[in-house]
Amino acid sequence: MKRGQFMVNVLFVTHQEKRKEFLSHVLGPEYFILTCDSEKKIDNLVRLVDLAIVDFSFLEWEGLNVVDRVKQCDDSTVILGVGRQVEKEIIEAARKRGLAEYIDVDKNINSLALVVRERMEKKMLITRMEEEKLSRGPSHSFLSPDKEATLSPEECRFLEEMSRLLIHGYNLDELMGFFLSLLNKMFGISRLCIILKDRVKKTYGIRACLGITEDAKECVELHPERGLVKFLAREGTVVTKERLAKADFKAAYEIRQDMKLIQSNVAVPLSPRGELIGILGLGPKITGDKMSRREIRQVFLFCNQVGLAIQNLLFYEEMYCQKRYIESVLKDATSGVISIDAEQKITTCNPRAQEVLNLGESPSLIGKDIRRLPSPLGDILFQTLTRGILYGRKEVYVPGIKRWL
Repeated sequence: MKRGQFMVNVLFVTHQEKRKEFLSHVLGPEYFILTCDSEKKIDNLVRLVDLAIVDFSFLEWEGLNVVDRVKQCDDSTVILGVGRQVEKEIIEAARKRGLAEYIDVDKNINSLALVVRERMEKKMLITRMEEEKLSRGPSHSFLSPDKEATLSPEECRFLEEMSRLLIHGYNLDELMGFFLSLLNKMFGISRLCIILKDRVKKTYGIRACLGITEDAKECVELHPERGLVKFLAREGTVVTKERLAKADFKAAYEIRQDMKLIQSNVAVPLSPRGELIGILGLGPKITGDKMSRREIRQVFLFCNQVGLAIQNLLFYEEMYCQKRYIESVLKDATSGVISIDAEQKITTCNPRAQEVLNLGESPSLIGKDIRRLPSPLGDILFQTLTRGILYGRKEVYVPGIKRWL
């Protein structure tokens, strides 16, 4: 495997957060590193990774408990150790408990990346062999059509009515929370999440979830140029673990890493107008059964309506933030600013404009008719609005306040 070919999720257990940067520099950008400093976090995060690295320099004998905890959570997780001048007795005890290999940073730090890649190559080879073995056997990815779980006509009508209701929501967090709760009750899914694009970072993170811990939620950061996001943006179709068995191994492995990170067996794109604005992640059912094709199809169609509602609310959020920013700038501006909309309503009137017009503590003009402005200011704005007449640096006398403006 060439360097940078696969994206690998790594759990780094340490009491020093700053050492994450050191490890990231040593391993390179193809490794997504999660850090934790307590056993409780290990329980939440170890299921998201294939490899754990224990910092014995700071944990020392406590590192043995970490090795035990990781193995209890997932015995298949590869555990490596790093440290400086750690007692041999600690390392020997850790090996007996499941530590695969220890690297002394003073002696073999350059070999750490090589050891990690070799271990992951071996694990991926085993994974590939298991997948090929399963693919040669009879397919049980879904129930047969005549035995597929399905919703009653009443439940389908209920979903349609709820989708229409959701599209008229005005609070994004409440809408997403209600949607996830609805899916949880209708389909019996234990873990769900909605992943949305961060407008600043340009990456995708969990915005709402059920059954996922806060520690795991904060670790999710999906990149648009690889893995699950790249596939969903290009294909626009649902991803299931069964479907990945038939995909290219490299692409499938990267997608599987992301699916593991969001703790989902099924990923549904939210692309109401062709652009991927988010992802719905569906974990296992409470009963342990897989979702049927019919159920997945119903969720996908439902997501079309909900995705449109989310997109509209995201646009509203952006406009609201821009409005608040503009208002904060105009509040301290030294010039008076007044603006109107197509319906001849005043949309902006900053404090300086109120002061210039001698309105003082009078009620705000925002939302009022243009005729509330003293003549000829209202006349000038009306002519610009209706006839397109532009006025630049024009000085007028306003009789109402006996002042030239």
